[in-house]
Amino acid sequence: MIQKTTYPAATDEEAIAANQCMKFDCIMMSAICEAGLETLSGKDAFIYLINHEAPADVPVGTFHTADVPYWLGGTLTLRAQYETDDDRAMNETMKTYFENFITNGDPNGEGLAQWDKYDGSYRYFFIGDNTYEVVEIPQDRGDFWAGYINTRKSSAND
Repeated sequence: MIQKTTYPAATDEEAIAANQCMKFDCIMMSAICEAGLETLSGKDAFIYLINHEAPADVPVGTFHTADVPYWLGGTLTLRAQYETDDDRAMNETMKTYFENFITNGDPNGEGLAQWDKYDGSYRYFFIGDNTYEVVEIPQDRGDFWAGYINTRKSSAND
């Protein structure tokens, strides 16, 4: 059960923020738990979250697969006219991570922010507007979601 101290909320505004935080943690912890399963077979896993609005003529936000063109070194042709210098820089950086991963099984390389492989912690690599950094979900929140996810998986396998 979630403790009141895990996602504290004394006001309506804090409750809304706590709810958003819970949703986000649940999504990231699902990826982290899957990475843990992947490493059981002896493979390395690298977890990331991208938070960069895709270039477009109207705001489209960040959505599933919006990052794919960046890994491949360019935006979609339909969006090219809306690209900014930040988009082009992100293209180059993410393409380099991808090329390193394909070549070496490790995305890291000279001049890039360190992207650690999954090590059992609640850390992931955050890719934002001109930001590449390791972020960690606090232990109490990560423990709650890891327990919840693992319980759900166990009951699904019964």
